[in-house]
Amino acid sequence: MKKRIGILIGVILLAGLIVGNSYILNEGLISDDPVVVDTVTATEETLYESIIANGIVEPLENQSYYEEAQHGTLTDIHVEVGDQVQEGDLLMTYEDEEMARQIVTMRNSLDRLMLEIEQYDDRISSVETDIANERNQANDEDEEDPFNQSDQLISQLQSERDNLEFQRRTTNLQYSEQQEELEYYEGEEFHEVYSDVPGTVTKRISPDMAAEGESLIHIQSEDQWTIQGTVTEYDLVQLTEGMEVEVEPNVMPGDRFSGTLTELGTSPASEDDPLLIEEANVTSYPYEILLEEGSEELLHGFHVNAYFEIEAESDAVLLPEHVIELEVDPFTQEEMQYVYVIVDGLAMQRLVETGVTSEQGTQMISGVTPGDSVIDPSNLEMIYEGMEVILDDSPEES
Repeated sequence: MKKRIGILIGVILLAGLIVGNSYILNEGLISDDPVVVDTVTATEETLYESIIANGIVEPLENQSYYEEAQHGTLTDIHVEVGDQVQEGDLLMTYEDEEMARQIVTMRNSLDRLMLEIEQYDDRISSVETDIANERNQANDEDEEDPFNQSDQLISQLQSERDNLEFQRRTTNLQYSEQQEELEYYEGEEFHEVYSDVPGTVTKRISPDMAAEGESLIHIQSEDQWTIQGTVTEYDLVQLTEGMEVEVEPNVMPGDRFSGTLTELGTSPASEDDPLLIEEANVTSYPYEILLEEGSEELLHGFHVNAYFEIEAESDAVLLPEHVIELEVDPFTQEEMQYVYVIVDGLAMQRLVETGVTSEQGTQMISGVTPGDSVIDPSNLEMIYEGMEVILDDSPEES
């Protein structure tokens, strides 16, 4: 039954073609001269398909700084909004008041120890003088005097001197230990916070103006950007880190920026992610793209479309989309696609089946083979089966 219907449709189409050609000939719509046409050649090449994902522009490096009460009282913020900072620049200074009190106490203690040391020096000096005087006096007295007690007194003075020197050494040791401790505490009295990243200060507020948990300083880089977004699990398995990507901002249609896919998440995206793709039974995963230099005109927060080119067919036959004609079968209401190829100087219609369409062209699944010359109908008023044609060999304008 299907075979009969097919034959019937073929007969009807053939009859229509004959009637149409007769009408054209009778009305003088064609001439005996061949029509000059342009052609395109069907090519065979690797076909790439685009996966499109939403994303948002984020700075490559950014850092927020919060008040940290454990370091003491925040006394100074050393930057203002708009300042350019480098990694290692001073941002904030804290003073530990408890540490400051301890430092004062330790300094007073060191002063007392120094006073004790000076007193020991004076007493030792005095005893040394007494010993010298006793020795001089002993030399003047008769060495045979059985009642000469100078040697005994000198011995006592020497013991006193040795004891004072021992106490002085002990006090000196205490002083050195406390001096080292003081230097440590002095280093801890002020806590300084330095920038971890280079960039521009985009936020700076004082602690008394900040809400609970709000950052005081925010720094972000503006010379290089990343794109952050999510892709579905179906797209994830087709992407690889390191592949080249093109990005088009929604506010700059037609402008493309190149980058590299640097990170594909292996854990599902957070439910709080504003770019989360909400589809039933589909999981979304985060990605990150590093844009190349030359993207400075972008702004933080721009929404973009990211185009990931993946291989769809290794040996695809391609034609420009505009050379493909489309008609609706009046009997089946099905769309029919066809092209005109040149066979022995005549335009011959071929039904085609198409596949993926991309910037490269439209994939021809059947009806056309690589190397076929296909007529470009763009500049023709009409074209029909069996029309005599010749190629346009006029030189192209420079």
